[in-house]
Amino acid sequence: MVFLKVFILLSASLLVLFNFVSPAKAQDYPTKPINIILPFAAGGGTDTIVRGITVQLEKILKTPIVIQYKTGGGGTIGWSWLSRQEPDGYTIGTYSLSFLLQQYGKAGGIKADKFDFIATVALSEGVLTVRSESPFKNFKDLVDYAKKNPEVVTVSNSGTGGVWHLLAAGAAQRAGVKFTHVPMTGGGPAALAMLGGHVTMSAGTVSEVVPFTKGGKARVIGLASEVRSPNIPEAPTLKEQGIDFEWGTPVGFIAPKGIPEKRLQILSNAMEKSFQTNEYKELMGTLGHRTLFYNYKELPQVIKVEDAKCHELLKLVGLIPE
Repeated sequence: MVFLKVFILLSASLLVLFNFVSPAKAQDYPTKPINIILPFAAGGGTDTIVRGITVQLEKILKTPIVIQYKTGGGGTIGWSWLSRQEPDGYTIGTYSLSFLLQQYGKAGGIKADKFDFIATVALSEGVLTVRSESPFKNFKDLVDYAKKNPEVVTVSNSGTGGVWHLLAAGAAQRAGVKFTHVPMTGGGPAALAMLGGHVTMSAGTVSEVVPFTKGGKARVIGLASEVRSPNIPEAPTLKEQGIDFEWGTPVGFIAPKGIPEKRLQILSNAMEKSFQTNEYKELMGTLGHRTLFYNYKELPQVIKVEDAKCHELLKLVGLIPE
């Protein structure tokens, strides 16, 4: 009889202990490596940002993070593959403004509503740049010339319908002028075309032109940001010159739709802590990117606004029917 009572008491204690420990284990995340899918090639702007924050993420999440490249189709191959993965928080990806633009491409099929947004961690600001020998000292000078000489000003960019094509098109629309757009195969070739005098101006990102501005070979005549960049403090914003236009590409993280909110929160919080480290902020400054953070709760509304802006500019350049 005594043995039976002891057995029952022991069983009850183990049951209580099991019920207490089990939920904690169920919420224990992550317990294995996290894969980050990059839809662009190694060495690019997105890659350097992701690698920079991954160093900090591994320390905070206490788990290995593996970067995998699935490139092609302007990012659509990687994003399409990611959308089909298990939404368990162990396979996530990156996004930039190209992600939103691809929704409207003929072959893309990428839809933002197939993903959960985790966090934004950086911003690559748009700049309009001329070579140092150019007679245009600022964007206002160039606009005055373009008004008298419609479509004579040529602007190189990284590709038709891309982020930096829309930068120049949007700035021209706000200024009431017309440029002739010259698509290239990437941001590097677009900058080289400007440096070689083959085009009047290039449209791109701060990180692409900082080496040339510091070397005295180029001059940024318009920064599409609300405030001046610490990387090129001498460069005036478009807003300072009477052009109300801001444009740049955010860089952040997404997951297949349906990731448990608890895991989404853990990832977003870890990215925010990584973002706040001095190491990460110093790296972004070195690379020419501005630090910018939105968490998973803030991002849906932010993306909605950015998507509307993308749609508007794609219509402007004739890539979406009126």
